[in-house]
Amino acid sequence: MRKIKVLFSITALLAVSLLCTSCWRADNNSPRTETTELVIPTTYELTVTSNVEAKIEVGGQTAKTGTIATFSDLTAKSVKVTVTATDATYSVPANKQEITVEFSDEKTTAVVDFTFAKESEVQVPQAVAKGSVVTNDAANASDFGKVEISVPANVTITGNTTDPFSVVAFKSTEDIVEKETTEGTYMEIPTITLKCEPDGAQFSPELPIKAYIGAEAAGMEVIVDGKGHIIDDEGYVNVEAKHFSLSKRPIGATATVVAVLHYPTTINKYISTGVNTVQYKEKSGFEVLNAKPTGIVLSVLKSVYGSPVKETVKTAKYTSNASGEGTYNFKQPYTDHKFTSGKRTFEVRVYKPMTVSVTAPVHIKPVHSGGAGQ
Repeated sequence: MRKIKVLFSITALLAVSLLCTSCWRADNNSPRTETTELVIPTTYELTVTSNVEAKIEVGGQTAKTGTIATFSDLTAKSVKVTVTATDATYSVPANKQEITVEFSDEKTTAVVDFTFAKESEVQVPQAVAKGSVVTNDAANASDFGKVEISVPANVTITGNTTDPFSVVAFKSTEDIVEKETTEGTYMEIPTITLKCEPDGAQFSPELPIKAYIGAEAAGMEVIVDGKGHIIDDEGYVNVEAKHFSLSKRPIGATATVVAVLHYPTTINKYISTGVNTVQYKEKSGFEVLNAKPTGIVLSVLKSVYGSPVKETVKTAKYTSNASGEGTYNFKQPYTDHKFTSGKRTFEVRVYKPMTVSVTAPVHIKPVHSGGAGQ
Protein backbone atom coordinates (compact mmCIF):
# COMPACT_ATOMS: atom_id res chain seq x y z
CA MET A 1 0.00 0.00 0.00
CA ARG A 2 1.42 3.33 -0.98
CA LYS A 3 1.85 5.99 1.62
CA ILE A 4 -0.09 9.17 0.97
CA LYS A 5 2.01 12.30 1.37
CA VAL A 6 1.30 16.00 1.14
CA LEU A 7 0.51 16.97 -2.43
CA PHE A 8 2.04 19.46 -4.65
CA SER A 9 2.35 20.82 -8.96
CA ILE A 10 4.40 22.36 -11.69
CA THR A 11 3.87 25.90 -12.93
CA ALA A 12 7.18 26.87 -14.47
CA LEU A 13 7.62 27.12 -18.22
CA LEU A 14 11.20 25.99 -18.52
CA ALA A 15 13.52 25.52 -21.44
CA VAL A 16 14.94 22.04 -21.78
CA SER A 17 17.44 20.26 -23.95
CA LEU A 18 16.92 17.30 -26.23
CA LEU A 19 19.65 14.83 -25.37
CA CYS A 20 20.27 11.88 -27.68
CA THR A 21 23.02 9.32 -27.31
CA SER A 22 23.23 6.44 -29.72
CA CYS A 23 25.43 4.28 -31.86
CA TRP A 24 24.30 3.53 -35.39
CA ARG A 25 25.75 1.79 -38.43
CA ALA A 26 23.81 2.41 -41.65
CA ASP A 27 24.30 2.40 -45.39
CA ASN A 28 23.96 5.86 -46.92
CA ASN A 29 22.55 8.84 -45.03
CA SER A 30 18.96 7.64 -44.97
CA PRO A 31 16.99 9.13 -42.09
CA ARG A 32 16.02 7.05 -39.08
CA THR A 33 13.56 7.98 -36.36
CA GLU A 34 14.36 8.11 -32.70
CA THR A 35 12.15 8.76 -29.68
CA THR A 36 13.60 10.90 -26.92
CA GLU A 37 11.94 12.09 -23.74
CA LEU A 38 12.20 15.80 -23.00
CA VAL A 39 13.45 16.06 -19.45
CA ILE A 40 11.63 18.97 -17.81
CA PRO A 41 12.97 19.97 -14.39
CA THR A 42 10.39 19.69 -11.62
CA THR A 43 9.55 22.79 -9.60
CA TYR A 44 7.10 23.25 -6.77
CA GLU A 45 4.31 25.68 -5.99
CA LEU A 46 3.14 26.70 -2.54
CA THR A 47 0.06 28.75 -1.66
CA VAL A 48 -0.15 30.18 1.86
CA THR A 49 -3.32 31.75 3.24
CA SER A 50 -4.13 33.59 6.44
CA ASN A 51 -7.55 34.58 7.76
CA VAL A 52 -6.14 37.98 8.80
CA GLU A 53 -3.51 40.36 7.44
CA ALA A 54 -0.10 38.82 8.05
CA LYS A 55 3.53 38.74 7.04
CA ILE A 56 4.13 35.55 5.05
CA GLU A 57 7.68 34.21 4.85
CA VAL A 58 8.90 31.18 2.90
CA GLY A 59 12.52 30.08 3.11
CA GLY A 60 14.65 31.57 0.34
CA GLN A 61 11.83 33.78 -1.00
CA THR A 62 10.94 37.43 -0.62
CA ALA A 63 8.41 37.92 2.18
CA LYS A 64 4.88 38.99 1.27
CA THR A 65 2.15 40.76 3.23
CA GLY A 66 -1.56 40.06 2.96
CA THR A 67 -3.99 37.19 3.37
CA ILE A 68 -2.81 35.00 0.48
CA ALA A 69 0.53 34.48 -1.25
CA THR A 70 1.66 32.04 -3.92
CA PHE A 71 5.30 31.04 -4.32
CA SER A 72 6.08 29.41 -7.66
CA ASP A 73 9.20 27.84 -9.15
CA LEU A 74 10.42 26.54 -5.79
CA THR A 75 13.27 24.06 -6.13
CA ALA A 76 13.75 22.89 -2.54
CA LYS A 77 11.69 19.85 -1.51
CA SER A 78 11.47 21.10 2.08
CA VAL A 79 10.60 24.72 2.89
CA LYS A 80 9.94 26.50 6.15
CA VAL A 81 6.86 28.71 6.30
CA THR A 82 6.45 31.46 8.92
CA VAL A 83 3.30 33.57 9.18
CA THR A 84 2.94 36.44 11.66
CA ALA A 85 -0.38 38.22 12.17
CA THR A 86 -0.06 42.00 11.79
CA ASP A 87 -2.41 42.57 14.74
CA ALA A 88 -0.75 41.23 17.91
CA THR A 89 -4.12 40.62 19.60
CA TYR A 90 -4.56 37.62 17.30
CA SER A 91 -2.62 35.40 19.67
CA VAL A 92 -4.44 32.04 19.47
CA PRO A 93 -2.79 29.62 18.99
CA ALA A 94 0.11 32.07 18.60
CA ASN A 95 0.72 35.41 16.93
CA LYS A 96 3.58 33.83 14.98
CA GLN A 97 3.16 30.34 13.55
CA GLU A 98 5.55 28.07 11.66
CA ILE A 99 5.34 24.83 9.71
CA THR A 100 7.66 22.91 7.38
CA VAL A 101 6.19 21.83 4.04
CA GLU A 102 7.55 18.71 2.37
CA PHE A 103 7.27 18.24 -1.41
CA SER A 104 7.98 15.11 -3.44
CA ASP A 105 8.73 14.22 -7.05
CA GLU A 106 5.17 13.01 -7.44
CA LYS A 107 3.33 15.71 -5.51
CA THR A 108 4.50 19.15 -6.32
CA THR A 109 1.87 21.61 -5.00
CA ALA A 110 0.86 22.55 -1.47
CA VAL A 111 -1.78 24.72 0.15
CA VAL A 112 -1.26 25.74 3.78
CA ASP A 113 -3.97 27.67 5.62
CA PHE A 114 -3.04 29.59 8.76
CA THR A 115 -5.71 30.86 11.12
CA PHE A 116 -5.42 33.29 13.99
CA ALA A 117 -7.98 34.00 16.70
CA LYS A 118 -8.36 36.36 19.64
CA GLU A 119 -8.99 35.34 23.21
CA SER A 120 -12.72 34.97 23.78
CA GLU A 121 -14.72 37.97 24.93
CA VAL A 122 -16.96 35.52 26.80
CA GLN A 123 -15.31 34.81 30.17
CA VAL A 124 -17.66 33.14 32.69
CA PRO A 125 -16.61 32.66 36.34
CA GLN A 126 -16.84 29.04 37.44
CA ALA A 127 -19.59 29.63 39.98
CA VAL A 128 -21.71 31.50 37.40
CA ALA A 129 -21.05 28.92 34.69
CA LYS A 130 -22.61 26.06 36.68
CA GLY A 131 -26.03 25.25 35.25
CA SER A 132 -25.43 27.27 32.07
CA VAL A 133 -23.98 27.00 28.55
CA VAL A 134 -20.66 28.72 27.73
CA THR A 135 -20.04 29.58 24.07
CA ASN A 136 -17.28 31.11 22.00
CA ASP A 137 -17.85 34.80 21.23
CA ALA A 138 -19.79 35.94 18.17
CA ALA A 139 -16.74 36.85 16.07
CA ASN A 140 -15.04 33.51 16.70
CA ALA A 141 -18.27 31.60 16.03
CA SER A 142 -18.69 33.46 12.74
CA ASP A 143 -15.15 32.59 11.62
CA PHE A 144 -14.85 29.01 12.85
CA GLY A 145 -18.26 27.73 13.92
CA LYS A 146 -20.25 27.82 17.13
CA VAL A 147 -19.04 25.90 20.19
CA GLU A 148 -21.19 25.18 23.25
CA ILE A 149 -19.93 23.85 26.58
CA SER A 150 -22.76 22.72 28.88
CA VAL A 151 -21.74 23.01 32.53
CA PRO A 152 -23.98 20.89 34.80
CA ALA A 153 -25.24 22.60 37.94
CA ASN A 154 -23.93 19.72 40.06
CA VAL A 155 -20.48 19.54 38.45
CA THR A 156 -17.49 19.09 40.72
CA ILE A 157 -14.40 20.95 39.48
CA THR A 158 -10.91 20.01 40.63
CA GLY A 159 -7.46 21.06 39.53
CA ASN A 160 -7.89 24.61 38.22
CA THR A 161 -10.72 26.03 40.35
CA THR A 162 -10.02 29.73 39.77
CA ASP A 163 -9.90 30.58 36.05
CA PRO A 164 -13.17 31.33 34.25
CA PHE A 165 -14.78 29.23 31.53
CA SER A 166 -14.17 30.20 27.90
CA VAL A 167 -13.64 28.55 24.52
CA VAL A 168 -11.91 29.63 21.31
CA ALA A 169 -12.04 27.69 18.02
CA PHE A 170 -9.38 27.85 15.30
CA LYS A 171 -7.86 25.70 12.57
CA SER A 172 -4.64 23.93 13.41
CA THR A 173 -1.70 23.94 10.98
CA GLU A 174 -0.01 20.89 12.46
CA ASP A 175 1.29 18.05 10.31
CA ILE A 176 -0.89 15.13 9.28
CA VAL A 177 -0.33 11.95 11.30
CA GLU A 178 -0.19 8.84 9.08
CA LYS A 179 -0.38 5.16 9.97
CA GLU A 180 -0.38 2.16 7.64
CA THR A 181 -3.35 -0.18 8.18
CA THR A 182 -4.77 -3.20 6.38
CA GLU A 183 -7.42 -0.90 4.86
CA GLY A 184 -5.01 1.72 3.58
CA THR A 185 -3.18 4.74 4.94
CA TYR A 186 -4.97 6.04 8.04
CA MET A 187 -4.63 9.77 8.59
CA GLU A 188 -5.45 12.17 11.39
CA ILE A 189 -5.80 15.55 9.71
CA PRO A 190 -5.70 18.88 11.60
CA THR A 191 -8.99 20.72 11.17
CA ILE A 192 -10.75 22.50 14.02
CA THR A 193 -9.02 22.92 17.38
CA LEU A 194 -10.71 24.08 20.57
CA LYS A 195 -8.86 26.03 23.22
CA CYS A 196 -10.95 25.46 26.34
CA GLU A 197 -10.53 27.10 29.72
CA PRO A 198 -10.05 26.59 32.66
CA ASP A 199 -6.93 24.78 31.51
CA GLY A 200 -6.02 21.86 33.78
CA ALA A 201 -9.49 21.57 35.32
CA GLN A 202 -11.18 18.18 35.72
CA PHE A 203 -14.93 17.66 35.81
CA SER A 204 -17.34 15.19 37.38
CA PRO A 205 -19.68 14.47 35.70
CA GLU A 206 -18.17 15.06 32.27
CA LEU A 207 -19.04 18.25 30.36
CA PRO A 208 -21.04 17.90 27.12
CA ILE A 209 -19.43 19.87 24.26
CA LYS A 210 -21.11 20.61 20.95
CA ALA A 211 -18.95 22.03 18.15
CA TYR A 212 -19.92 23.01 14.61
CA ILE A 213 -17.61 21.46 12.04
CA GLY A 214 -19.65 22.16 8.91
CA ALA A 215 -22.86 20.86 7.33
CA GLU A 216 -20.85 19.77 4.28
CA ALA A 217 -18.91 17.40 6.57
CA ALA A 218 -21.99 15.51 7.78
CA GLY A 219 -21.23 11.81 8.05
CA MET A 220 -17.47 12.25 8.37
CA GLU A 221 -15.59 11.07 11.42
CA VAL A 222 -14.09 13.22 14.14
CA ILE A 223 -11.38 11.93 16.47
CA VAL A 224 -11.47 13.33 20.00
CA ASP A 225 -9.21 11.88 22.70
CA GLY A 226 -8.65 8.87 20.47
CA LYS A 227 -12.35 8.10 20.01
CA GLY A 228 -14.30 8.41 16.79
CA HIS A 229 -17.48 10.49 16.52
CA ILE A 230 -19.68 10.96 13.45
CA ILE A 231 -20.58 14.53 12.48
CA ASP A 232 -24.37 14.82 12.53
CA ASP A 233 -26.60 15.96 9.67
CA GLU A 234 -26.45 19.58 10.87
CA GLY A 235 -22.67 19.60 10.89
CA TYR A 236 -22.11 19.30 14.65
CA VAL A 237 -20.05 16.88 16.68
CA ASN A 238 -21.10 16.06 20.25
CA VAL A 239 -18.53 14.85 22.76
CA GLU A 240 -18.02 14.78 26.51
CA ALA A 241 -14.92 15.99 28.29
CA LYS A 242 -13.74 15.06 31.76
CA HIS A 243 -10.90 17.53 31.30
CA PHE A 244 -9.90 20.06 28.65
CA SER A 245 -7.47 18.30 26.33
CA LEU A 246 -9.47 17.88 23.14
CA SER A 247 -7.69 16.43 20.14
CA LYS A 248 -6.09 18.87 17.72
CA ARG A 249 -6.54 16.40 14.87
CA PRO A 250 -10.28 15.79 14.72
CA ILE A 251 -10.73 14.21 11.29
CA GLY A 252 -9.87 10.55 10.88
CA ALA A 253 -9.72 9.05 7.41
CA THR A 254 -8.25 6.30 5.30
CA ALA A 255 -7.05 6.70 1.75
CA THR A 256 -6.18 3.99 -0.75
CA VAL A 257 -4.59 4.23 -4.19
CA VAL A 258 -6.77 2.53 -6.78
CA ALA A 259 -4.89 2.84 -10.07
CA VAL A 260 -2.31 4.76 -12.06
CA LEU A 261 -3.56 5.81 -15.51
CA HIS A 262 -2.57 8.13 -18.33
CA TYR A 263 -4.05 10.60 -20.76
CA PRO A 264 -2.00 9.87 -23.91
CA THR A 265 -2.03 12.61 -26.54
CA THR A 266 -0.04 12.92 -29.74
CA ILE A 267 0.41 15.79 -32.19
CA ASN A 268 2.38 16.06 -35.42
CA LYS A 269 4.58 19.05 -36.10
CA TYR A 270 7.42 19.96 -38.45
CA ILE A 271 10.77 20.04 -36.69
CA SER A 272 13.46 22.41 -37.87
CA THR A 273 17.18 22.06 -37.57
CA GLY A 274 18.28 24.03 -34.52
CA VAL A 275 16.04 25.37 -31.76
CA ASN A 276 12.43 24.13 -31.53
CA THR A 277 9.67 24.77 -29.02
CA VAL A 278 6.41 22.99 -28.27
CA GLN A 279 3.55 24.19 -26.08
CA TYR A 280 1.15 21.94 -24.22
CA LYS A 281 -1.43 22.07 -21.42
CA GLU A 282 -0.70 20.28 -18.19
CA LYS A 283 -3.11 19.55 -15.35
CA SER A 284 -1.92 19.65 -11.77
CA GLY A 285 -3.48 19.22 -8.35
CA PHE A 286 -6.54 17.12 -7.58
CA GLU A 287 -10.20 16.87 -8.43
CA VAL A 288 -13.05 15.05 -6.70
CA LEU A 289 -15.00 12.89 -9.13
CA ASN A 290 -18.11 12.14 -7.06
CA ALA A 291 -18.72 15.43 -5.23
CA LYS A 292 -18.11 19.17 -5.22
CA PRO A 293 -16.44 19.69 -1.83
CA THR A 294 -16.73 22.99 0.02
CA GLY A 295 -15.90 24.37 3.43
CA ILE A 296 -14.13 22.11 5.87
CA VAL A 297 -14.27 19.13 3.47
CA LEU A 298 -12.38 21.06 0.80
CA SER A 299 -9.92 22.23 3.45
CA VAL A 300 -9.30 18.64 4.54
CA LEU A 301 -8.72 17.43 0.98
CA LYS A 302 -6.38 20.36 0.26
CA SER A 303 -4.34 19.52 3.34
CA VAL A 304 -3.84 16.00 1.99
CA TYR A 305 -3.70 16.45 -1.79
CA GLY A 306 -2.60 20.05 -2.36
CA SER A 307 -4.18 22.47 -4.85
CA PRO A 308 -7.52 21.87 -6.59
CA VAL A 309 -7.02 20.93 -10.24
CA LYS A 310 -5.89 23.60 -12.67
CA GLU A 311 -4.52 23.63 -16.21
CA THR A 312 -1.31 25.46 -17.14
CA VAL A 313 0.17 26.18 -20.56
CA LYS A 314 3.81 25.07 -20.57
CA THR A 315 6.63 25.24 -23.08
CA ALA A 316 9.39 22.73 -23.83
CA LYS A 317 12.43 23.89 -25.78
CA TYR A 318 15.09 21.78 -27.45
CA THR A 319 17.51 21.61 -30.39
CA SER A 320 17.60 19.18 -33.27
CA ASN A 321 20.40 18.33 -35.68
CA ALA A 322 17.91 17.37 -38.43
CA SER A 323 14.60 18.52 -39.86
CA GLY A 324 11.40 16.81 -40.92
CA GLU A 325 8.01 15.75 -39.65
CA GLY A 326 7.97 14.77 -36.02
CA THR A 327 5.48 13.40 -33.51
CA TYR A 328 5.11 14.67 -29.96
CA ASN A 329 3.79 12.25 -27.37
CA PHE A 330 2.24 13.64 -24.18
CA LYS A 331 1.26 11.54 -21.19
CA GLN A 332 -0.64 13.09 -18.31
CA PRO A 333 -0.43 10.56 -15.48
CA TYR A 334 -2.90 10.54 -12.62
CA THR A 335 -3.60 8.40 -9.60
CA ASP A 336 -7.09 7.59 -8.35
CA HIS A 337 -7.65 7.48 -4.61
CA LYS A 338 -10.56 6.51 -2.41
CA PHE A 339 -10.63 8.76 0.64
CA THR A 340 -12.97 7.51 3.37
CA SER A 341 -13.97 9.23 6.61
CA GLY A 342 -16.81 7.83 8.66
CA LYS A 343 -19.79 7.31 6.35
CA ARG A 344 -18.33 9.44 3.54
CA THR A 345 -16.12 8.30 0.66
CA PHE A 346 -14.58 10.69 -1.86
CA GLU A 347 -13.14 9.60 -5.20
CA VAL A 348 -10.08 11.79 -5.69
CA ARG A 349 -7.97 12.01 -8.84
CA VAL A 350 -4.44 13.35 -8.32
CA TYR A 351 -2.50 14.54 -11.37
CA LYS A 352 1.21 13.95 -11.76
CA PRO A 353 3.71 15.93 -13.87
CA MET A 354 3.27 15.34 -17.59
CA THR A 355 5.89 13.48 -19.59
CA VAL A 356 6.75 14.70 -23.11
CA SER A 357 8.67 12.78 -25.76
CA VAL A 358 9.38 13.46 -29.41
CA THR A 359 9.82 11.02 -32.28
CA ALA A 360 11.82 12.76 -34.98
CA PRO A 361 13.98 12.02 -38.03
CA VAL A 362 17.70 11.90 -37.37
CA HIS A 363 20.26 11.89 -40.19
CA ILE A 364 22.54 8.92 -39.62
CA LYS A 365 26.10 8.91 -40.78
CA PRO A 366 27.53 5.68 -42.18
CA VAL A 367 29.70 4.96 -39.13
CA HIS A 368 29.99 6.85 -35.86
CA SER A 369 30.08 6.27 -32.15
CA GLY A 370 28.58 8.20 -29.28
CA GLY A 371 26.95 11.53 -29.85
CA ALA A 372 24.88 14.17 -28.12
CA GLY A 373 22.54 16.81 -29.47
CA GLN A 374 22.06 20.08 -27.63
